[in-house]
Amino acid sequence: MGLKINPGTIISIQPHALHRDPDTFPNPDVWDPERWQVPITSPAHRQMQRMLMPFGYGQRMCTGMNVAWAIMRQVTASIYREYETSLDEGVWFDADGELASKDVKHENRRRKKKNLFPDGATTNGLENPVGNCLIFIMLLVSFYLRWISGIQPSGGTDLASVFRNCAKPSERPSDVRSAMRGVGKQALQ
Repeated sequence: MGLKINPGTIISIQPHALHRDPDTFPNPDVWDPERWQVPITSPAHRQMQRMLMPFGYGQRMCTGMNVAWAIMRQVTASIYREYETSLDEGVWFDADGELASKDVKHENRRRKKKNLFPDGATTNGLENPVGNCLIFIMLLVSFYLRWISGIQPSGGTDLASVFRNCAKPSERPSDVRSAMRGVGKQALQ
């Protein structure tokens, strides 16, 4: 019963072959996102979920997988943050994750801009989610470098002063360039 595999045999999974298996993905060489519109609880959907490996599998899987998923979620959230969407009349969203119609028409309206920075600060022309994300990342890097420089030779750290220094209103960046200024130099001082 089964296949005997000798010790020391190298086994690998070939996602390219799995993704083109017509038993799992009907008509695999055709762009057809509607193949995923089968009920989530169906065996066909479960089989497709098991065989879908866009980032590989196991120890050697893509190290950027979590970053890619986070970016996809961010893009989706950004779309819904910037636009109000509504389904066309006669189309409803089923709780099982399926749409009742393949041709979904919906109205898009641009949302009003909100200033995410208090005290009239700007994003230096980057008034979009990417600009806001860049500033957040720069602030995290700045905090990390300050934290590293706050580690004392005895092995202790004065975290209270690090938090106090990061919270000073005078140190809040007013734009991207001033947020970038000095990042990286703090650890060297």
